[in-house]
Amino acid sequence: MSTSKLLVFEKLHNIRDLGGMRASDGRRIVSGKLVRCGDLSEFSGQDRKAFALLSDTVIDFRTDGERREKPDIKIPGIRYHHIPVLDSLTAGITREKAADRNVFSRFGAEPDKARRYMCDMYHSFAESDLAAAGYAQFIRILMKPHERAVVWHCTAGKDRAGIGAAIVEEILGVERNAVVDD
Repeated sequence: MSTSKLLVFEKLHNIRDLGGMRASDGRRIVSGKLVRCGDLSEFSGQDRKAFALLSDTVIDFRTDGERREKPDIKIPGIRYHHIPVLDSLTAGITREKAADRNVFSRFGAEPDKARRYMCDMYHSFAESDLAAAGYAQFIRILMKPHERAVVWHCTAGKDRAGIGAAIVEEILGVERNAVVDD
């Protein structure tokens, strides 16, 4: 398998297990240990049961504003860590309503400008001291023993959570093409 595996939940979206991805030395990432996803603000009853069996640790990369708009539903027995990797609204990356309205009003009819904006945002994000410190803290948490999966998330599960997945995949020796595909 060259990419993460989409897990099926009723209300959770973009939840993926990195398990099964192959490292360049032939080893595979263990299933059920490293999971990324979108926000955890809505669970069905079945989702809550399945998630409690899946995870013992949740890492939330969202801003304080995003957390206020859609707080995580807390499940007893799961440890929660807030590690914001952005310190403000970033249109197109954070999913706060004000940021989304701003980016859509600026670039809604101009896809080339929107693409350039997103590339610039990712570049500035990669140079951020806050992001570097946050992802270092994230890796330190991953290095501790866990009985079940560590789940990390942002709002959509694609930008901040995706960067977290790419960092983990690189550390574990997944080939660059597979990291990019994932």
